[in-house]
Amino acid sequence: MLKRFYFDLVSRERVIPDRTGIEAADLEEALEEAEAALQEMRESGEAAEFDEGWSLLIRDEAGASLRKLPILVYLALTQMMMDAGELLMFITEA
Repeated sequence: MLKRFYFDLVSRERVIPDRTGIEAADLEEALEEAEAALQEMRESGEAAEFDEGWSLLIRDEAGASLRKLPILVYLALTQMMMDAGELLMFITEA
């Protein structure tokens, strides 16, 4: 059975609540959707609007906080992983 998860954008001073949410089988699937949403934010340039104080908070239907992804830290780590993958491909092709 699918469950509803919400992705709120939060900082110390402000919360931008997700009023729609997504349906997912479990937290792992919701986390994959959250990661995809952060990638879309990077690609669209939206991520540039957030400083290091912002996080994407995953919560369930009851409002319980399940995971908190610091936006800039997450994007920096995933960018480093992508860069490392490209470097590895370059090295192995040489």
